[in-house]
Amino acid sequence: MPLEYQVPLVSFLFILIINSVYFLKRKVNLIENKAYCIILIGSLIVSIIDTILHIISSNCDEIQILKYMQFVIISNKIMSSLFCIIFSSLLTYIVLISYKKIKENFKIFGISLSIVNILIILFIFLSKVEVINAGMARNVSGSSIMIGYLFVGLILFVSFWINLIHFNKRDKRFMAFFLIVLTIGVMYFFTIFFPGIIIYDLILAIMCYIMYFTIENPDVKMLNEITLAKNELEQANQIKSDFISSMSHEIRTPVNGIVGLGSLLLEEEDLNNCKEEIKDMIDSSQKLLSITDKMFEIYAIEKQKDEEIKTEYNPKKEIENVIELYLPRIKDKNLIFNNKLQEMISVYGNLTILKKVTTQILDNAIKFTNKGSITINSKLEKNNLKIEIEDTGIGIKEEEIMNIFTPFKKTKATKNSSYSGVGVGLSITKSLLEKVNGEIKIFSKYEKGTKVMISLPIERKMK
Repeated sequence: MPLEYQVPLVSFLFILIINSVYFLKRKVNLIENKAYCIILIGSLIVSIIDTILHIISSNCDEIQILKYMQFVIISNKIMSSLFCIIFSSLLTYIVLISYKKIKENFKIFGISLSIVNILIILFIFLSKVEVINAGMARNVSGSSIMIGYLFVGLILFVSFWINLIHFNKRDKRFMAFFLIVLTIGVMYFFTIFFPGIIIYDLILAIMCYIMYFTIENPDVKMLNEITLAKNELEQANQIKSDFISSMSHEIRTPVNGIVGLGSLLLEEEDLNNCKEEIKDMIDSSQKLLSITDKMFEIYAIEKQKDEEIKTEYNPKKEIENVIELYLPRIKDKNLIFNNKLQEMISVYGNLTILKKVTTQILDNAIKFTNKGSITINSKLEKNNLKIEIEDTGIGIKEEEIMNIFTPFKKTKATKNSSYSGVGVGLSITKSLLEKVNGEIKIFSKYEKGTKVMISLPIERKMK
């Protein structure tokens, strides 16, 4: 097969491969990259038509070619029109990467360029195409082809100056255009010595190839990371809003109580009659102190080093010491308390974290249980201390369990109710357990109760 017939076929296969790779690859469709998509698709259609024309030309003599003359003429007009669209898309790409304002308001520019393309294509179809012999091959000429060449030349001239004015050597997209212009110049010079070779298929193939490796196409993995960071930022903003809302309510309540009761005490002459007010004032102060302590505890957990201090302790004894502190509250609420703690040997582990997480979970169980019972049991399982605290309280809705460990995130049932707290207890518990490779799981049914399972790593005492 002669060289002039091999070039379109090879160019077609090459452009087909680039199209396949680009469109099958996961990518981000930036507005300027859509122009590249038009270039790819337009180039593929041109190479398909040109390959078909060369097959017809290579298998027909001068008489037989007359049968296909109308098809040849129409096909060349279509290819000339596609060239206008392809290089208009190249101009669009250059404009979009050069002018931020046009990119932000692309509609006017896009419509204007589309109207110009429609008018040029109309002139192309109304003009003539002539088939001429060029060596061993057949070429085309005529006013229709000249209109296409002139329009493409004008677009390249405008694109060149825009690219030159805004050239940024750090931006590979600008360099890509200069490489394309250089390719066109070299190919045109090549046709002086080989006039029968059709070069535009090869130009399109090289143009698609250069732009494929220089086009701005953000990595999908990087974008996923950006999206994740954006979601985390939005979540952090929501947490901040929840925190402000929660703290506004939780701090104002005890502070208003302290101020109000203090004002009443100033008016009393005999403080012996004010014992109830003083007690309420102390309760409000303790609530405020508890909120402050939890805020400092969150800060301490974030800043403290991951050094684990292990001490020897008896799990049952230490958990019962925590329970002892809460028995008055359990009695005041008329709750049934079931102590099912198993007898255990002494172990080595982080006693501070054991006390803190047990205190927090037991405190929650009592706070959110108005009737029924609270059950606690524990056991040693291999190198883990397992603790379960189950209550018959208000429970948690299934869709809210996933957010229960988010700081300052309160459930709908507790947000607008008399239940005190800022919603950081479980977050602190989870953070403490994670520091020692522990684990917490929550199982709950709304209005039926909650079971909290804690796993804390320990080392068994050597006999």
